Amino acid sequence: MDAITGMTVIVEGTVDAPPERVFDLLADVTAVPRWSPECVRTQWLAPAAGPEVGARFVGVNRNELLEWEVTCQVVECDRPRRFGWVVLDDGERPDRPSSRWRYELCATDGGGTRVRGEFVHGPGDSKLRWLLRTHPEWPTEAVVQFRREQLRENMATTMAALAEVAEAG
Repeated sequence: MDAITGMTVIVEGTVDAPPERVFDLLADVTAVPRWSPECVRTQWLAPAAGPEVGARFVGVNRNELLEWEVTCQVVECDRPRRFGWVVLDDGERPDRPSSRWRYELCATDGGGTRVRGEFVHGPGDSKLRWLLRTHPEWPTEAVVQFRREQLRENMATTMAALAEVAEAG
């Protein structure tokens, strides 16, 4: 299962809206289900009510195989430049997450925003690792490649939907 740790997916795009608007949309994790094909529900965990380093939220994801819930912790919140969180595994150690999600924003000359979204897997436990443990007959490399492509497609869809919402004002 070492093929999973470090699996990275990067998606980039330009949004015709200022970085502050794009940041505010990305950092409102409760809005993510509006544009994500996989994330179906999110909620801040008390005492958090919004984005700040250390704040935690719960996300419910769904794909063709299963539905799962994750607890996440904000690890970067630098408006309007960076927003990132880790998906905690059962050990709930932010330094050993299931995965890391990060968005970097950069203003463009035309008043828009260049957005770079990044996903990095591991080294903590995850549903992908669980699936491979549960189904040792599945070819690990093919499953990891399938998940990488699924993430890339979902991230591109999310980026396009985010741009549409941001540009609509």
